[in-house]
Amino acid sequence: MNADAGALWEFYRIERVSRDLPRFRIEREPHLTCYVPLETGLDGLVCFARIEPDALERAVTDEISRFRTLGIDFEWKVYDFDQPPNLRSVVNRTFKLAFGH
Repeated sequence: MNADAGALWEFYRIERVSRDLPRFRIEREPHLTCYVPLETGLDGLVCFARIEPDALERAVTDEISRFRTLGIDFEWKVYDFDQPPNLRSVVNRTFKLAFGH
């Protein structure tokens, strides 16, 4: 990642995380952001991850557990600038184990 692209992404991430989203409760954590729907028929969302590599597996399984407990489907948006670099592969593998797809 070049410095300009990284700085632009960080600006975008901070700006997006600071906004409220109608019909969602936003849970801003130091390592990611969760959008939990306040109405039935909406899916949750996890995004803007900056997770320490040694905490990655646990963070992904914790989010699966969070949304399962709530009885809400959700999507994990993985962006190219999210951290760690292997986030996408860990999310994909963990989702396949948890949901079979």
